[in-house]
Amino acid sequence: MNGPADGSWTPNDNDLRAILDLLHNSQSSDNEVHRQVQQRLQELNNYPDFHNYLAIILSASLDPLRTESETTRSLAGLILKNNIRQYFNVMNPQVMMQRLHFIKSEVIKAVSDPSQLIRATGSIVVTTLASKVGLQYWPELFPCLHQMLDTGRDECIDGAFSTFVKLCEDCQDQLDQEEMEPVLNNLIETFLRYCGFQNAKIRSQSVNCINHFIHSRSGIVSKHIDDFLRALFKLAEDDSPDVRRYVCRGLVMIQEFHFEKLQPSMDDLVRYMLKQTQAGLGNLSQKLRNLSQGFGSVSSSFRSLTQVFTQVAELKKKDEDEKVALEACEFWMALAEQQECIQVLGPFLNHLIPVLINGMRYSETDVMALRGDEVRYKY
Repeated sequence: MNGPADGSWTPNDNDLRAILDLLHNSQSSDNEVHRQVQQRLQELNNYPDFHNYLAIILSASLDPLRTESETTRSLAGLILKNNIRQYFNVMNPQVMMQRLHFIKSEVIKAVSDPSQLIRATGSIVVTTLASKVGLQYWPELFPCLHQMLDTGRDECIDGAFSTFVKLCEDCQDQLDQEEMEPVLNNLIETFLRYCGFQNAKIRSQSVNCINHFIHSRSGIVSKHIDDFLRALFKLAEDDSPDVRRYVCRGLVMIQEFHFEKLQPSMDDLVRYMLKQTQAGLGNLSQKLRNLSQGFGSVSSSFRSLTQVFTQVAELKKKDEDEKVALEACEFWMALAEQQECIQVLGPFLNHLIPVLINGMRYSETDVMALRGDEVRYKY
């Protein structure tokens, strides 16, 4: 299994067919066949060209491959992803770098594939490769993703944002480096534009991506924080629970790292978070115990309030807004850490406490824990 070592690599038809046969047989229910296939796939890891074949099968950029099933193509991508994770650091660097250009050019094609499964697999492989190789060695990656957005095609936008989300999660530290500031700035501006996109999934992903950098050491997010706040306020009543969930998360993070930006609107923000908390309560017992401790640390006058919060064991599940409520409850916890907590929250306690208590239920174990808390408070 040999091929040119430069970026113009060309597959051998016989080798390609042999690997396709292995991928087909790997889906067999026969244990012996499956064992043999796994052994052969393991052996092929010693051949650098093997990864080129996996990449080209995933992308289906050759005519004979376009009739291959999504399952086979996705499997090729997942094997490639696993091999990059496990063997990239032990492969011959010179040999691997010689083939990276081809692999990168192929896997990025999968991100805009008509198949949602292939797009998802492509996004995973791209992110894994970027994490191992380093974003600085893949300068064409983000321009390629932006070009997908420019097409206006649904599958291209979906694939690009699926990849953006994974890159922001897995390559956050790389993007937060000083040399990557121009790239991050361009990304934030793109995400802000798509916060108003007609597709709710894209809106939620845009907010989610920005949220990853609110605590950034660079000044890029601070530069855009006012625009981001305006976007969050516009999305506050979005029809999509996912969008509202990430809106709540973003507001909580801004409260933690840019509290001064929220102070002028704090009353409205408290009312909003109260509404989202009430919309769907989930299992928040431990979080609300932490919340109660936070309030208790602010002032001893809040001790009775902490006792109320500590009684929470498990809040009943409601509708699809439960995840929104989970994010909104983080707001109360974060606010408890602020010196302004009493001043901000005091006027709203008559409304907040009934909302939190409304879904209360506790077990015998929780009752025992509460009794232990009473003893600690007494002494």
